[in-house]
Amino acid sequence: MSQALHACAVQALQAWRSLGWREWLGYTVLGLISSLIELSNSVYLSDADPWLLAQYLGRYLLEPQLVIACMLLVWLPVARSDIAHPRRLWRLTVATLLSALLGALLIQAAERWLAWPSYNQLLGLPKGKADASSSHWTALLGLGLTALIPCALLAALDEMRQRQVLARRQLQQVLQQQSSMARQILANRLAALQAQVEPELLFDTLVHIEQAYERAEPRAAVQMERLIRHLRVALPRLRDSGTRLGSEAELLDSYLAVMAGLRGCALHFSSDWPAALNDRALPPMLLLPLLQRALRLAWQEQQRLPSHCQLKASVWGPGEQGLRLELRLSLPGLCGDDESLREVAARLRASSAGPAELRCHSEAEHTVFTLELEP
Repeated sequence: MSQALHACAVQALQAWRSLGWREWLGYTVLGLISSLIELSNSVYLSDADPWLLAQYLGRYLLEPQLVIACMLLVWLPVARSDIAHPRRLWRLTVATLLSALLGALLIQAAERWLAWPSYNQLLGLPKGKADASSSHWTALLGLGLTALIPCALLAALDEMRQRQVLARRQLQQVLQQQSSMARQILANRLAALQAQVEPELLFDTLVHIEQAYERAEPRAAVQMERLIRHLRVALPRLRDSGTRLGSEAELLDSYLAVMAGLRGCALHFSSDWPAALNDRALPPMLLLPLLQRALRLAWQEQQRLPSHCQLKASVWGPGEQGLRLELRLSLPGLCGDDESLREVAARLRASSAGPAELRCHSEAEHTVFTLELEP
């Protein structure tokens, strides 16, 4: 029992401490509005004694503030409790009624102690009429019903506000889950696409290997080993839901080895990043399509391939949570602005959890693609 009381006391103290100055101001304004409504009848008291009229005005300015104070004392800890509680509506109703009753008792005590004049007194004195005072319980009931109006209004407005905040938070969570699921579905689909070996590349390579075997060339076996290695790297991605930086570099290396044998040129690959980044997750279908597009453009426009390809990775941003990738090819003029490059940029933005950007610039002897992924 003592532990339950202690928990309730702690919860009440936390609720009162959570009350900000904006809320205090709002509750005060609500009390003033209620006071102005009550003071609207003072226009009929022009003949009343000025001192008694001043006491009457002070009374009706102070009474709603006393009710609001009792409301915050009793109702606020319940309002700050779990909004999903199954008996929350019943608890709020009881707390609101208790707040109004406590406020009525406090107002009645203040009236007796300060001898505040009532409206009927001020209205009857100039006419020589005595105030027909009501019984204690009747007066308390009237004060309670009067105090219940601002209490119920305050409780209803606050509950509506909390429900709206909860609905917006739940909607935001649903949207985030939907976005995460959409990215996961896209990643799975792109991973499956990335695992597929281009039919044209496979057919050309097999024809090239067959011709090399017919001529009994020593490079035939080497090219067959390169193709087998590329297939071993690419095909297992059908079972993977994502990709890692280390495995992505292995895929690029195996693809460049096949292309070098197919085109009969030297095409070397290197990577540069700390070992801790090998297991860094990456959106699939980014680097390989970017490399394929650059090699295709180089062969179509310059009839040659770059002799070296380097992939660099580094962390950046707040807490070093972002990832920057740099794909450097030893051949200038491979940026351009075609549909395939725009597709890779759109895929990067769609599959990344945060803002992402793809840039390309051409140097004197290199073309550099930069991908920046924020966490």
